[in-house]
Amino acid sequence: MKKKILFLVIVFIFGATNINFAQKNVQARIDSLETVLKTVTDTNKIFTLLHFCSAYQQTDPNKVSDYLNTATELANELKIPKWIAECFYTKGLYEYGKGNFSAAKKNYQEALILFEQEKNQIRMGNMKYSIGVLEVYTGNYAQANECFFKTLKIYEILDKKDLMSNCYSAIGNVYGRQGNSQKEEEFHLKALNIRLELKDNYGLLVFGVKIS
Repeated sequence: MKKKILFLVIVFIFGATNINFAQKNVQARIDSLETVLKTVTDTNKIFTLLHFCSAYQQTDPNKVSDYLNTATELANELKIPKWIAECFYTKGLYEYGKGNFSAAKKNYQEALILFEQEKNQIRMGNMKYSIGVLEVYTGNYAQANECFFKTLKIYEILDKKDLMSNCYSAIGNVYGRQGNSQKEEEFHLKALNIRLELKDNYGLLVFGVKIS
């Protein structure tokens, strides 16, 4: 219980002290994107439009839809699976932000199919992880960990240690929700050990650990 309380306190303090800085950064990013959008075409335009979606998701979600629709229309017009997939993924994030988990999952699955066709391993992992998060929110814990373990296997093959740590934490969280404290601790320890190996101060904050 003490560990969980410490975790919540650290997250609260860290979030509270950085919120104004984050908001300023997002606005600066939007200003920069406005300039870029005037000069880019084709896939670069899609890329920029999707970055607008990401920025406005944090500041003004009502503006996301127009940028997303424009990006999706262009991606379909160009018939580029990678960018069509990225639009599906962004749509999934948008629906997730609104609490429409069923719609979010459908879009993530559509993106996953296209990324599988493209053999884009890292994005396949990202999609499976995102679907796993949705399964957690809807209480489907067995399905959630199935997604996280599949994601972990991909990240192990790619040797993406930071992403492996995220998976271990996610798996540990699911076991915790299921009341399996032994497995919860086991997987959180695996996550912590990777962060220590990487000397990742930022990632270690959630564990209440700081490397001097």
